[in-house]
Amino acid sequence: MATLKVEPGPPGSLWVTLPYSAEAVARIKRISGRQWNPGRKQWLVPDTPETRAVLAEIVTLLSKVPVETIVVAPKSGAQPRRRSRVPFTPGKPLTTNPPHPLIKAVDDELVLRGMAYGTRKSYGQHLRNYFSWLANARVEPENAIREQIRAYLV
Repeated sequence: MATLKVEPGPPGSLWVTLPYSAEAVARIKRISGRQWNPGRKQWLVPDTPETRAVLAEIVTLLSKVPVETIVVAPKSGAQPRRRSRVPFTPGKPLTTNPPHPLIKAVDDELVLRGMAYGTRKSYGQHLRNYFSWLANARVEPENAIREQIRAYLV
């Protein structure tokens, strides 16, 4: 997903970070006084109405590609706010049914590490698939050996 980030730079200028796109770069090169900073991998552009119009064109261009986040820092120098697409829900269970104790242990570890609900759900499904495979092989998850794990992964 595409991300456009605009943040305050030195007085009268803005730092712009955008995903590479030949069209987007061509448009940003229309800005007079722009400079590419290879160390920061950002464009330094003057903060003018013309610049903001070009940035609006780039946002429109990027809207053709799904945009994850567009962050615009206020001129006052306040830090930009990022909005998460998926709210953090540390206490939300993976299922209403009690999961296998090993899946519960993995989920608890993922909660402690601050993983998103979608990640936890995905990991839980992968483990359920693995446990199903082990059940077909008539092996208890606690007794699985390295060769059985490798066979499942292959």
